[in-house]
Amino acid sequence: MLLIAAGAVWWTGGAAVPASDAGAGELVALTQAARSQTRAVLAGSAEQFDALAARRAEVSSMRTALANNAAASEGALPSSHAVSVGLIVTELIMNAIKYAFPKARTSARIRVTFEKAKSDWKLSVSDNGVGRSRHKDSATSTGLGTALIGALAKQLDAQISETSSPKGLTVHVTRSTFESRLPVAA
Repeated sequence: MLLIAAGAVWWTGGAAVPASDAGAGELVALTQAARSQTRAVLAGSAEQFDALAARRAEVSSMRTALANNAAASEGALPSSHAVSVGLIVTELIMNAIKYAFPKARTSARIRVTFEKAKSDWKLSVSDNGVGRSRHKDSATSTGLGTALIGALAKQLDAQISETSSPKGLTVHVTRSTFESRLPVAA
């Protein structure tokens, strides 16, 4: 599996890959975990394949949720940042498709926005789904996609925040390079 991040390329052909960039080792581990999950599904039963086929039909109906729902300001990102931001967008959209709309509906919408000012930027992915579940056993998300988003954001020196309600979920990934030059009290 080829992994491209932070200007470096790794081939993860089954062996552990040493990485020098901060967070890169975590990305390699997450990629290897995703590869293992894919193998498990491919080796699975006919019932698993039927479930995947049903999910595929739901996903194809979600295409309309994304139609004409993207906006971006002008600007360019370094290629290493653009790849990571693209992976984050993909994971956030997949999470919205999987969790925001437990039942397909024609009013489903997922909106992606990207704003850039100098070296600062803000990515937002929002949906009008059911919002994040607040059950006791799901207080924190620790899935592979969420971990990948966190690792990519860390690599980009970005922060993740979210706003959830029964009317939907918005996830913001923000990179702000502002550093105060004023002295602190302590």
